[in-house]
Parts: sequence; C-alpha cells; structure tokens
Amino acid sequence: QCENTMRKKITFFFFCIFLITYPLTSFLHAEPAKPIHLKDDLFSVDFVDATHGWAVGYYGRILHTSDGGKTWVYQESGKEKPLTSVDFVDRNNGWVVGYGPTILHTADGGKTWVEQKTDEDIMLMAVRFLDQNKGWAVGEWGTVLFTEDGGKKWQTQLSGDDAILYSIDFADEMHGWAVGEFGTIFHTEDGGKIWNKQPSGVVNVFFSCQALDSDNVWVAGIDSIALHSQDGVATWEKVDTGIKKVLPFYEVNFRDSKNGIISGQGFVLFTEEGGGTWNYSQFDTSIEYIWLYDVAYTNSGTAWIVGEDGRIFKSINNGKGWKEISY
Repeated sequence: QCENTMRKKITFFFFCIFLITYPLTSFLHAEPAKPIHLKDDLFSVDFVDATHGWAVGYYGRILHTSDGGKTWVYQESGKEKPLTSVDFVDRNNGWVVGYGPTILHTADGGKTWVEQKTDEDIMLMAVRFLDQNKGWAVGEWGTVLFTEDGGKKWQTQLSGDDAILYSIDFADEMHGWAVGEFGTIFHTEDGGKIWNKQPSGVVNVFFSCQALDSDNVWVAGIDSIALHSQDGVATWEKVDTGIKKVLPFYEVNFRDSKNGIISGQGFVLFTEEGGGTWNYSQFDTSIEYIWLYDVAYTNSGTAWIVGEDGRIFKSINNGKGWKEISY
C-alpha cells in the first residue's frame, strides 16, 4: 500500500524504507507504563524548554519527558501508523502529523490527543506552528495546509505540485519556506496566500529547511547537499561541509546565526561559525550506519537528536559531543 501511495518517489525518501521493511507485530498499541521496552524509530523531536520535550515515530509512538530527558514515558496517540513530525508552542499545546493523513492536537501536554480533520487525503510530513492558533503542515503533492484557529479548520494554501514536501519553516508570520523533492523550494512573503517556487539549482531531495530570519535560510537533503540563502528570496549557494561521502542530510538546525547542527546517516556535523566551517561531532557510542532523523535545541542551548531504533542523544555543548540517553 505504501508503494502505491508513494509511487516512484519511494526510492528517494528514507521514510518509505521503514514503511516497507518493518513487519506488523503485536506491538501496535502504545504502552503508557515505564520502563519503555520497545524502541521504534523516532522521526521528530521538539523541546519547549530545558525539561519538557516530545519525540514521535513508528507505530504511532509519542514519547514525553518532563525532567530534561532523565525519564521518558509513552503518551497514547490512538494511532498505529507512523507519526512524522511534532511541534509544541508551550508546555500544553502541541501538534503531531503523519501517515493517514494524521493531525493530532493536545492542549494538556500530551495527556490526551485529539484528532483534527483535513479534506486532503495525503501523507503529512511536517508541521510548524507560530503560536496556539497559526500553523502549517506539508506533505504529498506539494500540499501546504494552513490553520488560524489551532487546527479546528485546516485549509489548503498550495496543492497539486508533483513534489512531496518534507519540511516547512517560518521566520515570522509572513515569511516562510517549504522544501521537498526534485530540489523544490517554495517561498511565501504574505503568510502563505501566495507560494512561489525558487530556483535551487539542484534536483536533490530536500528533507529539511530552517529560517533564522527572513534572509538567513538553510536547506539540507540527500547526497550530502546543503544550501544557504542570505537574501531569503532568490539566491541559494551550495555549502561545503567538508564531508567526502555521499550520504543523506536529514536535518539542519541552528540555535542562532553561529551555532548549527546537521544530522545524517551515521554522523553529525556542527558549526560555530555560521556554516563557514563544519566539524564532526563526537559520540559516546557507535552511531555507524544509524539514521539520525531530527534535531532540536532547548532554550538553554542543549541539543537533542532522535533516530533509528529509538535512539536519543543529548549534547550540552552545541553539538560538539553527544551522550546517548537510556530509557
């Protein structure tokens, strides 16, 4: 079924690998009890402060910590299908999207999750909220969904493009970017009323984008590709990260204009110079061949990474060194 849904795009997208390779088992329902014995792939992580964070992944898994990652517990999502992205605006209000289509919202920090409806029958890959009301979600067929009432009603801002969109980010209420297959970069300067394609100069699949402000924007994707724009509108430059292997970059995330992290397959890079130079991060355990899907910073500067086999890593020095978290 996944192959029919994803069509020819399946060869490009890492997400389909776990959709077609994992067998359905008896572990289809989230378990609220600790400790957590089953470790499924985790695809997205978000922290609202130094202590409160969430991670989502395969089989509808939602994990939550309220003590800075010392302990993690399951939260019941009510879903058995993969969840691809999580975004919280405070300790109470958060959204999760995924296969289905699935859009879930919580107003109590994840104690209860309520499904929100959309007319678009697509897989959703990413969600981004600016506050409790205004947010966006992206997915197949170049679709961008928008809500201005916290998800009670979702409306289509963009749909019909052949590319799957994997990531979306906004610098403010007006300036946003969405990226995906075939080197696709969409940009809006009016809060999504109009989305225009920007020439990226490449045909690589983009998995991640981040807008530090309306000018300073980063994009990363397959084949060790990273692009940077300093005018936010039309000029994209390839970034030399120094990596010699051709591997996928899954996530680019900057804490500020200087400190940033790129995660990939079996490695993590960090920069302290705004992307001018990149160095390999050090880990306290082997991560060879491990897919590291998503990166999140806390407001204290601590960074988190989640990935394959439910692996969770923490850095307290802006990504230079990482320690695996047991749970």
